[in-house]
Amino acid sequence: MIRINSQSGKGGVAWVLENDYGLNMPRWLQIDASRKVQARAEETAGELTPSQIWSVFEDAYLRAGGPDIQDFSLSQSNSEHDGQDQLSLHFALHGQAVALHGSGDGAISALLNGWRQHFGDKLYSTVIPRNVRLAEAPSHGLPVLYYDKQSKGALAYLALAGEILRRAQRSNNDNPQEQQVEPING
Repeated sequence: MIRINSQSGKGGVAWVLENDYGLNMPRWLQIDASRKVQARAEETAGELTPSQIWSVFEDAYLRAGGPDIQDFSLSQSNSEHDGQDQLSLHFALHGQAVALHGSGDGAISALLNGWRQHFGDKLYSTVIPRNVRLAEAPSHGLPVLYYDKQSKGALAYLALAGEILRRAQRSNNDNPQEQQVEPING
């Protein structure tokens, strides 16, 4: 029997979710999920059952206002697919059923490739990397562009802003009647 309370570590939460629900989480998710489970255990001042742990996981990651995930599978590296991880994800987005299939050098890469294949040009191509300076900026009460404008994270956000503006400009060029803006008299 595994007892999960506010003092439990990452391993116990990960073990319960893997053994009871078949969820094999990457390390970063084990750490984040563990914090959320520990917080719930503190709120209730007791131990959590596996179903309560699953409920915390669902609330945090599956019901967070995003797509309603219905099924997923991830098969990890094998020679059949040139060492690529294969992802299959079925979910509902705004009431529409969506099936994504992707492959990549890891789970995240497979997911991104599946998104790109399914949604195509509706996605932005700029990727915001994990970056220490980007993570530090909020603790200093500053946007990353004020904290360290030359960091990889800041430069990526600038690239995303440029991509958004270029897309908006192309959209305006395609719809000239939407470009007309009434001057403000005052």
